[in-house]
Amino acid sequence: MVSDDKTNKKLYTFLKNKKSDGSGVSPLRSDETLHSTPSEKADILNKQFSLVFTTEDVTSTPNLGPSTYCAALDSLQTRRLQARATMMYHVVNNLIELLTTPMQPAHNITRGHSMRFIQPSCNIRCYQDSFYPAGISIWDALPQSIIISTYSST
Repeated sequence: MVSDDKTNKKLYTFLKNKKSDGSGVSPLRSDETLHSTPSEKADILNKQFSLVFTTEDVTSTPNLGPSTYCAALDSLQTRRLQARATMMYHVVNNLIELLTTPMQPAHNITRGHSMRFIQPSCNIRCYQDSFYPAGISIWDALPQSIIISTYSST
């Protein structure tokens, strides 16, 4: 058993140099002939890939005009804002049964509507984006006309 590190390194270097498995493309057969030179193998592979990967002729493809499917959809950010505002409406109006909420009404209201809430302080970014801090921010930013219309329609 060899115990010296330098001897081990020499042994493994010797064994590594004696390995015969090479990397690269093995010889390829084309027209019943085995081709092993790099240029012949490149030509064979190029021929095969050109048969499989072709450029499509788009001159005969009908033009349907611009798609109206995506134009009718709101952006993901807009849909998320609408969903949070809707959920805040349900929470504020007790349409959802919750055990407790961290929402505290704002008493010193100088701007905005009368149903504002105190924004909780958040030191961690993941909590700032959670439902209540983000939802309260959206709810407090709504104009008085929207808050009044939601209460008059209930």
